[in-house]
Amino acid sequence: MTKQISRRRVLQTSAGVVAGVGLGVTGVVADRPAAAAASPGLPEIPRMHGDRIANEFWYQLDEVFLFNATAEVQQALTTIFTVAGGASLYEAWLGLVTQPGYPDNFIELMAPVREPLSLVSRLELALYDTYYHRRDPRLTKAFADFGQGVLYDPRRENVGQPVHTIDGDPPAAYHFWWVLLRARILLGVDGRRWREIASLVGYAWAVQSVARPSNTVVNPPLPRRVIGRLAADWLHRTPRQMDIAFQSFPFPPGVA
Repeated sequence: MTKQISRRRVLQTSAGVVAGVGLGVTGVVADRPAAAAASPGLPEIPRMHGDRIANEFWYQLDEVFLFNATAEVQQALTTIFTVAGGASLYEAWLGLVTQPGYPDNFIELMAPVREPLSLVSRLELALYDTYYHRRDPRLTKAFADFGQGVLYDPRRENVGQPVHTIDGDPPAAYHFWWVLLRARILLGVDGRRWREIASLVGYAWAVQSVARPSNTVVNPPLPRRVIGRLAADWLHRTPRQMDIAFQSFPFPPGVA
């Protein structure tokens, strides 16, 4: 797998960078970008900006699912992303979600890849549990920081993407991210965990759709009132409400 691959492609060909805990709004307001504060057990990285743990969390997810993915992981991702045949997973989901047979029709589509979905889920959750605890408001903030593009990690300068955020404007990969998470919930693949954090995907999507960050430089954070409004709007949405929102492409309803 080439290392010169965008995060948009990661989320089209992998299970992506999804996980998290917490549906509360506590701790979601991002501070101004600053040199990363020291964190117990994590070495200081010169020129890193933003929360040290959040930077490590997103960095390690890329390591496991992209830059140093094992053959087993790569095969699992390939299997998952070819289940819809010639269509993308998002296109396939979009064709099913408004039909009377949803969600059973989507469950039927994704059932053959339950095993690779389970493998990827276990690996992701192991990483989340390494850096955050269940319902951790720090991870909610990590998603906000991700969407704003305020996490600068010089370890990714060699691939031209030192900012941990979704590549591309518009950030279309959030739709693939949601479809994969929804499949896990409906198939009962660690469904309780993913249901807890489902709204974070929409929250990060909304934040990034408003912020429109660069993935090469430290971006200014959104005003606190904007982050607060987005948190209040998104963090308590149900999976069904998220299904409705993600039918909007490429931005959330109401975001131009």
